[in-house]
Amino acid sequence: MSFRNDLLVVCGFVAGEAARYGVIGNRAAMLVIAAGEVAGRLIESHPVRSGGLASVHVWARNGALHCRFEGPSGWCASEAPKSRLRDHVQVTADGPTVTLTLPPASST
Repeated sequence: MSFRNDLLVVCGFVAGEAARYGVIGNRAAMLVIAAGEVAGRLIESHPVRSGGLASVHVWARNGALHCRFEGPSGWCASEAPKSRLRDHVQVTADGPTVTLTLPPASST
């Protein structure tokens, strides 16, 4: 999904995709919070405010849920959400790309 300035739409999209993959409750909330932080930084960035588009994509693999943000040219990702979520959501940042990973639920 592409976006410019609507944080609620981005968070709603991520929440809906999490539910579609069977991730609900607190686990989904952690991913939505992290996604909101990344999307908020993108929306406030000069490249997006100047008309650039960002995108978000959510998918599941091997029990984990992944959420990748692609920023426009000129945006550099940060790993800020990592510490706030106490390592429940893994953050990988590489240039204009941020990937959030919610590990599989523990079976304990």
